[in-house]
Amino acid sequence: MALCMTLLDSPLAEAWERVCAAHAASAPLADNRAQLLAFELATWGAPTMQEGGGGGARGGRLVPLATKAASLPSRAAPALRPVSAAGEPVRYLTDEQKRALNAKYGRIAAPNP
Repeated sequence: MALCMTLLDSPLAEAWERVCAAHAASAPLADNRAQLLAFELATWGAPTMQEGGGGGARGGRLVPLATKAASLPSRAAPALRPVSAAGEPVRYLTDEQKRALNAKYGRIAAPNP
């Protein structure tokens, strides 16, 4: 759910709704629910959900607060990545520059996505 919050730039209540719509049996354990609430507070500055009880560590659920996402403080747009320097466009290496670096340092494997 934290990934959904990050990728969709949405508060926990919206992410929870999306995840549960796709997988209704979603029920994070108590420690994960606490981490989700803390993550939302750290990233959004205000909670949209609270612990709803009903089943202990395995069966507990988070329930939405009366607070609507529209009333949350607006957040700055996330920075686009990758970045070569502040305010500068990304500059990709030419094939010649790649060959020179490979010759100097050895061939570096491409990272796994």
